[in-house]
Amino acid sequence: RSRRPVGAAARKRIRAGGVLAKGRQSATLARWREIVAEVMRLDRNRCANPRCRRQGPLDPAHITKRSQGAKDEVQGILALCRKCHDLVDNVPHDKAIIILPLGHGRFGFDYPTGEPAVHDRNLGDPPPDSFG
Repeated sequence: RSRRPVGAAARKRIRAGGVLAKGRQSATLARWREIVAEVMRLDRNRCANPRCRRQGPLDPAHITKRSQGAKDEVQGILALCRKCHDLVDNVPHDKAIIILPLGHGRFGFDYPTGEPAVHDRNLGDPPPDSFG
């Protein structure tokens, strides 16, 4: 009996227009591409971290992790550079950047140093300020 390569069934499902992930709500590949394009436009093709704002390779980052019930929706995703995305997802909690949705296109960034800042999609490139 021959073995199928890991991910072959998922690739086939996605190419056929199916969802990106089974077992939880997710967008189709076409819809995901639209979501990512809109996120990048809203964040002006810059890292959403107010203390960074890099241009260049950006990742769509779910504010709430998909494993915790996040949906593939524009208002729940930010553009982050790879370094900042790692600081959100892949470091111990006491060294991580915590992102909080504040509503109406605003997101709070809480840093390990205790100095918060806000990213506001409505203002473009605001200077860092406190949650307020």
